[in-house]
Amino acid sequence: MSFYAFALDSIDTIFQRGKLSDFDVITFCILVNQVVRAKAVGSTPAVTGGFIALGSVGIASGSANVQKGFQRSWVAGPLSIAPGDQINICYSGTNTSDEVGQLSAQQQAEVEIKILDTVVSAVAGAVTGPIGAAITAVLGFIGDPIGKFLGFHKEGPCNGGVFSDAVGFTDTALANLAYESRLDVDVPDAKVVSFTKPDQGHYTDEAFAHDTSVCGHIAESVVHFSVYQVSAMSWRFYGGRRFGLRTLIEGGMRQLASAPFTMRSLLLV
Repeated sequence: MSFYAFALDSIDTIFQRGKLSDFDVITFCILVNQVVRAKAVGSTPAVTGGFIALGSVGIASGSANVQKGFQRSWVAGPLSIAPGDQINICYSGTNTSDEVGQLSAQQQAEVEIKILDTVVSAVAGAVTGPIGAAITAVLGFIGDPIGKFLGFHKEGPCNGGVFSDAVGFTDTALANLAYESRLDVDVPDAKVVSFTKPDQGHYTDEAFAHDTSVCGHIAESVVHFSVYQVSAMSWRFYGGRRFGLRTLIEGGMRQLASAPFTMRSLLLV
């Protein structure tokens, strides 16, 4: 049994999807053997030539259906990986800027949750084909998420998918990555390797019915993520982060769950 954490680090917006400043709903999920072990969603402005550091983007919270398996920021895990496991890192971006000024905070949250749930359902059900293609297909089906989920009249044609993909690893492939030692406040006692995919070129939104006559240049994005190989699981660190260190010190673990339970089950790893 080994432990790994997975981070969505940043997004380079080479070109935004619309002529207005984009407002993108970002999803991120980790599947192990087609079971969703971590998932999150949040929204952020995106402009041509801009850089999105996911650490500064809030993750929607308040329900297990919105956030699962995240200790902090956009870092999923650490998760336990067993021999023979198949791991998929999935992510997507969807522009919602056409009507974003008309939405209440509750409506924006509803759109975020519905996009995440739809993406997660697609990747969990993609047992016969590429997971990345399943995400692209379902985002294409959604089209304009504001119209799809809220029934708002479309004020512009530039809402829709910006990028989507899934990157797959076996447990052996994870173990053999070229990890480097690096101090990290989010994932201590770990080595890390960072990726940019695609290695050459950019993701585009050509598959999502981009109307260049109205919306201008097709969207282009580069997505950066990292994998952490965790050498030790600190209950003080991860338990303190999840439940509050003061809570653990004053009340102990028995207050957190009904017996029988394990430290692993409490940490969702």
